Amino acid sequence: MATDHADHGSRGSTGVIVAAVSTSIAFVALSLRLMTRAFIIRNVGPEDYVVLVAFALSVALTALICVEVQHGQGRHYSTVSPEELEQLNKAFWASVPVYQASLTLTKISILLQYRRVFVGTGIQRFILGSIGVIIIYGLWSVLSTAFMCSPVSYFWDRSISGHCLSRLGVWFSNSALNIITDIVICVMPFPVLNKLHLPRKQKYALMAVFGLGLFVCLTSILRLKSLYDISVSDDITWDNTPAAYWSSLEVNFAVIAACLPTLRKTISRFFPRFFSSYSNSDSNHRYLPSRKTKTKSRADTNGFSKFAITSHAAQTDWVQGLTSQNVTAKGLSSEMDDLKKKPSLSTCNSDDGITVVGAEPEDGRIRVMTTIVTHELTPSPSELDVSVGPSSTASSPKERHLV
Repeated sequence: MATDHADHGSRGSTGVIVAAVSTSIAFVALSLRLMTRAFIIRNVGPEDYVVLVAFALSVALTALICVEVQHGQGRHYSTVSPEELEQLNKAFWASVPVYQASLTLTKISILLQYRRVFVGTGIQRFILGSIGVIIIYGLWSVLSTAFMCSPVSYFWDRSISGHCLSRLGVWFSNSALNIITDIVICVMPFPVLNKLHLPRKQKYALMAVFGLGLFVCLTSILRLKSLYDISVSDDITWDNTPAAYWSSLEVNFAVIAACLPTLRKTISRFFPRFFSSYSNSDSNHRYLPSRKTKTKSRADTNGFSKFAITSHAAQTDWVQGLTSQNVTAKGLSSEMDDLKKKPSLSTCNSDDGITVVGAEPEDGRIRVMTTIVTHELTPSPSELDVSVGPSSTASSPKERHLV
């Protein structure tokens, strides 16, 4: 049998190549994310630091896989010396909690990003509850794999007395919880995104970006077979290679899935039409569901328009367009110049309308919301009560929320 095993050679190089390539792709995605958040949006949040630590653990996992291959992983058990086997098992023991910790931190990073962009008491509570569940589960998964054997050294040195928990039970229970939490995190944004008042193409594009985490679920499911093989294997050094590279693929796909939704600003610079309906909002803008309004008579209708003034030319175009609708808007250009100098939100009232200008210090743009009132359309005074919250979004129930 030893001769047959030797004829098969080694497949450890496959694990190293898969781990190295997937880690490199995750590094590119993370670099683009940090560049976007630090230099384009200029607003690095806690979720960015969390996913950075998760990627560092992924790099550590790749390094441990290389150590395992160096000491015999990918070769048949009969061709591995006892000294090599001990070093291999030490690296293998360390790789499992590192894998679990990386996945846990990536999920927490995604949930923190959800908490930043999605508005609503219900979903905010659900996100916080999910973070709590992920933290508790993550601690269990790390500790249960790190202290699977008592004493710990019994994992790689069976010459001493000790005992271990069932590998099949611990690994499969953790994998099942991983898959369940992955599905919940992927599906969580869909109800909110479905309510957005957006063109269908852009709405589906957003859903596709947020749904990329389903590939992580698929990877977790495909990894189950390799986990079963290694749990019941008599040739653990040979059968552990698929489990190793599937684990590396899973953690790196998770990092990539966490980074892609934050790259909208970078993508829009190279593919401006892909996110054309979002060109006037940054990636930190909170996603607000559109609100349906009841059909009203012409006499009770008021109109809201929202603009992002990014240059003098855009300001001029805005004034010219508004002038064609309302002749009283001719003097707004000078009023806007005065209002832009004020650090806080400003409101300009006139007999024919209200203009609200708010500065956004993140990118220096000006958000203008104007209620246009003509002599033909005469709303009641209560309908002209326009308030703007901290996120430069009007809170009037009649506003059409755009993202």
